[in-house]
Amino acid sequence: MASRTSWTTCGRSRRTTATPFTYRFEYIAKNHGNDNYDIGTADMVVQVQWNDTEAGYTIAYDVPEMDKIDPAEGNGDAASFYESDVYWRLVSDLDSMGISSELRAI
Repeated sequence: MASRTSWTTCGRSRRTTATPFTYRFEYIAKNHGNDNYDIGTADMVVQVQWNDTEAGYTIAYDVPEMDKIDPAEGNGDAASFYESDVYWRLVSDLDSMGISSELRAI
């Protein structure tokens, strides 16, 4: 499970302030070729916040150390790490907290 602050809900499982989640993921630090890699790790910080306009929880994410992740080594951008790794862990965490898909605008 991700690191996060305490979660409180009010009304229909809403929160008025952003809640941060932090997920560690792996990236290719150095590609030596022939399926030989050095692996590094970085954190993605995901903010989950209720949005009245969307009538659901929205997300924003950031990788503070994205500058050390080199696309030339075979890595994608922050969106690709979110989609391939972090998204499913976030959804699992939100589900376990009772934030169902009906309440998510993600």
